[in-house]
Amino acid sequence: AAAAPAAAHPTGPTGEGSGLASRFIVKQISPAEKRTLMALLPAYERYVAVRGGDSLIAYFGCHSMSLRWRWSGKVYFVVMRNFLPVRAWLTFDLKGATANRRALAAHALRRIHQHAGADGASAAYGTLRDWEWLDVSMSVDVSDIDKARLSETITADADFLRSQGVLDYSLLVGIHRVDGSVADREARLASLVALGGYASTDRQRVYFFGIIDVLERHSMRWKLQRVALTTGYHALLRPQDADGISALPPAEYADRFCTFVHSEVLHAPYAGLPPPPGAPLTPPGTPANPQARAPGPDAAIGAPPKAEPTTRLLAGAPTTRRAHWCCSRDCCSR
Repeated sequence: AAAAPAAAHPTGPTGEGSGLASRFIVKQISPAEKRTLMALLPAYERYVAVRGGDSLIAYFGCHSMSLRWRWSGKVYFVVMRNFLPVRAWLTFDLKGATANRRALAAHALRRIHQHAGADGASAAYGTLRDWEWLDVSMSVDVSDIDKARLSETITADADFLRSQGVLDYSLLVGIHRVDGSVADREARLASLVALGGYASTDRQRVYFFGIIDVLERHSMRWKLQRVALTTGYHALLRPQDADGISALPPAEYADRFCTFVHSEVLHAPYAGLPPPPGAPLTPPGTPANPQARAPGPDAAIGAPPKAEPTTRLLAGAPTTRRAHWCCSRDCCSR
């Protein structure tokens, strides 16, 4: 087994009657994912140690076991921190991509806010994705201090994954509703914040975050997938959709991921990822002052800054948004 330092957030008691889930998750992984984790482990252990455990990537161990029947081989599994220690009202898996990133039909979104029970749980919608987040104009309503901390942690984690050539990871966002009297609600909020949650400014919700699925390295398979998808979208006369695929080089994937998180999830300024070691401080074609580029949608990969961003209405969304964050085109009008 290979273990990494534990996360900085404390964990409270769990068990029957506490209303809390297990502190850990055990997940089976493929032999290829196991090899990726073993390759990442030395750098990951150093990274978590330097940050004092302040990371949304939380692997505690990698184990294997042999099954009893012949030719079965070994089964590999990892132990991770449970990022959702209580049952979530809504759960989102966010990549910053738009291609094949819708879990529900548009008409089903209207029922999301109509089935929340007293325990803070919702109907069985499963895990929602990027388009559901955009369609219902979700945002993380936490204090500015918490936003700054989340922004710094997510940016640092994405920069680490970029340095290791990793892509196709997601930000897991769980939203738990807190009901009851003011005194009961405050006590409940305090216990959930101690478990790593972030209380909303109206003191009625708690947000939980984690970065998951970090065991995909950029390989020839991903390069071929990008060529195939890009060619297919152009053949279908939908070239704008090619900007929303997951098969991107790690640097582009990380920057698009952070751009989406800051502009659509946190609604916080984003100055961009730091340049990788050995890269020129000012990439060709960018302003000498990196702050001259406005954060948010216009800071997407390869997108030149716009003086007057176009306002478009997302299909099914109650509010207007600017040009799409993943490209320089006004593709959200479709």
